[in-house]
Amino acid sequence: MTSDEVLSEILLEAPTEFLIPAQESRLAESRIDIFFGTRLTSITPGESKQIVAEMHGPYYVRRGRSRSFEYIVSRLAVKGGNGYKIECIPFGKSKFSEIALLNAHNFARFIREGILEEGVLKD
Repeated sequence: MTSDEVLSEILLEAPTEFLIPAQESRLAESRIDIFFGTRLTSITPGESKQIVAEMHGPYYVRRGRSRSFEYIVSRLAVKGGNGYKIECIPFGKSKFSEIALLNAHNFARFIREGILEEGVLKD
């Protein structure tokens, strides 16, 4: 097994649905801001980054796009913290579905632990 394959297996073990205790919520939200601020690109030159936030009572959704993927962070306020669900959806080409899955797990791990594997994160 190559080191990239080992790293991919480790990342795929990171859950994309998880709870963050209330005392760690600000840190998790700042990591989401960092990811969206540095990894997402404008679709065409001169456009702003396409980040959308929607709030529905205790349910909150943030969406952002890179060149090939849409990232969706869903947050639900629960007793003692927040529940998160992280998704990465490819635009069009099904060959990107495995990459999207790996990106979602990588992003989820970053939110939870502060570790982002830049080398395997694809745009």
